[in-house]
Amino acid sequence: VGVYQWTLPGSERTYLRFCFVGEVGDPLRGHSLDPDITTTHWLTAEQIRCGSLPPRSPLVLRCLHDAENLTPRALDCLHALT
Repeated sequence: VGVYQWTLPGSERTYLRFCFVGEVGDPLRGHSLDPDITTTHWLTAEQIRCGSLPPRSPLVLRCLHDAENLTPRALDCLHALT
């Protein structure tokens, strides 16, 4: 969908978000969350918009809006160097 940058007001902390659209399969057996991730929540777009959980930044709602309204971008702009 896009790449988004946002700086937390009153600080020098900057966030860079990469937004992709796809399908999610079942969790992989035997894999655990990274130590910094305390929980996961799978919400519908409507649940996000109505504030079931407050978004961590304005990036969340912007990515949701763009994912629903923009033409998908080709993934050939991404490169993996090995």
